[in-house]
Amino acid sequence: MLQKIRWQWLLGIGVAGFLGWNLWQSTASAGSEGEEALSLWPTSAPTEAPTLEPITPTLALTPTMAVAEATPTVGMLGAYISGAVAKPGVYELPLGARLDDLVQAAGGLQPDADSQALNLAAYLQDAQHVHVPIVGETPAPTSEPTPVPQAAVPVQVPTSVPRQPTLININTASAAELESLPKIGQAIAERIVAYREEHGAFATIEAIQEVKGIGASTFAEIESLITVE
Repeated sequence: MLQKIRWQWLLGIGVAGFLGWNLWQSTASAGSEGEEALSLWPTSAPTEAPTLEPITPTLALTPTMAVAEATPTVGMLGAYISGAVAKPGVYELPLGARLDDLVQAAGGLQPDADSQALNLAAYLQDAQHVHVPIVGETPAPTSEPTPVPQAAVPVQVPTSVPRQPTLININTASAAELESLPKIGQAIAERIVAYREEHGAFATIEAIQEVKGIGASTFAEIESLITVE
């Protein structure tokens, strides 16, 4: 009996050892395959950081337009020169020209011209006549340009506005104020005041005819001069 148990125990140990050896072989084989798989897996190369190139800003140039300079307009005047000059006549000269400029434009003075009778520095005016006398000639007065007649502006005469007379309030006027009315004397003025104190204020201007002494003819005279307001 003990012999049988011993053989069973040894058989179990052998079976366990066989199974353990197979398990170890399987684990070793799997580990080597995993390493091969890892060694075959492609490794990614480290990504290089992109190089930033400096950007040089460019300025857009706006074409400039050449502005033509305005040529100032010079005013002109016309003057007539006669007498002892080489070429009498009408000449156009710029504003601000002097008598000497006009003489030079006319060819200059003649030998017998009386230059002392002229003020060559005088300024010219438009439509001016200059006469150059000869020596011994009585110099004629230099004519000034004739002013252009202007249309007469009618003068407006202020019209008188008739002054409106001040109306007398027969309800508040004193006896003296009532006497300023036509045909109202001291006695009638006192009656108006007494009537007003006894009967109260007049409702209309026609009611004043109830006062003794004021009839239709008197009322017609004072109607436009009295009021009750």
